[in-house]
Amino acid sequence: MKILLSLILIISSISFAGNKKNHKNKTTVKHKNGKTIIKNVKKKGDKKTIKKLVINHKKRKIKFIKKKNILDGNPLNSPVKEKYARFEIILPEKLELDKAFYKIKGQKREKVELTKLEDMKYEAKISVSHLAPGEYDIKFTVFDEKAHKNKKHRWFKKFKRYKAAFSWFGFVIDDSLVVPDPGEEGRKTLLGIDTNSNGVRDDIERYIHEKGFTPEQEKAMLDHAEILSRSQRVACIDNNTQESIKAHTEMFNHAQCLIDKFVPVKSRNSLKEFFKIRDELYLINVNTPSRIECGGVIGENYSGQRFTIPDVDTWSSFCK
Repeated sequence: MKILLSLILIISSISFAGNKKNHKNKTTVKHKNGKTIIKNVKKKGDKKTIKKLVINHKKRKIKFIKKKNILDGNPLNSPVKEKYARFEIILPEKLELDKAFYKIKGQKREKVELTKLEDMKYEAKISVSHLAPGEYDIKFTVFDEKAHKNKKHRWFKKFKRYKAAFSWFGFVIDDSLVVPDPGEEGRKTLLGIDTNSNGVRDDIERYIHEKGFTPEQEKAMLDHAEILSRSQRVACIDNNTQESIKAHTEMFNHAQCLIDKFVPVKSRNSLKEFFKIRDELYLINVNTPSRIECGGVIGENYSGQRFTIPDVDTWSSFCK
């Protein structure tokens, strides 16, 4: 009797172990959020078992979850002192570029166009004008355009497989890249947001900085923007008519400084280009209903005043 019970226990344990092993290697299929997840699937004619297969029915793509390729490269202009951060991206061998994306940590993923420098080497140009000075991490992901050639397995029908390579890079935005983008908060009041208290709205300061002017031109534009902002404050917040007239007269005089810095050769074509730059600044200065209304108040205050254009030789004297 004892021998019989021992045999039954041994057979049961062997059966349980075999079932456990079979259960572990069993192919399972799950459907979730428009995706089919298959575990322990084996391709026809292939001895290896693929641990996990994911089919995205919405995008009609299929891919294997496995170790990804790593991109090589480095930042080209860190610390960044301009509107764009540039990166060198080196693709892995045998990867043919289809499309590329970038994702700054904490922000959503965006598509990016890569400019080819030489074989397998590309440049990515990312706008960072909306970012404040500081350290950032950015992830680049590049997809291969070659579809998977193995069509034997039934799960490959009507789907494409894309290989992807990715890598994280670190970069720094220099403190000299002025102020962060104020966004909609900067449009809620007449004078907007002035983070560094230099008398110029942050959105205008960023616009001037990103235009790529020379240091002298940029300073002249910032001085002019400060006069415009002061003119709005004294006319529409302080309601001081005399100070409004004074500030508006100063603005007209300082415009000669701008011409002196932007138009070394006093020709008609050059003046047209200058007026285009100046008018863009004026339009940004009155980019909300309250600022447009304030412009009307300033015009009424200055109505009837006389203004004499200074002599050309004295234009530079109006620069601060």
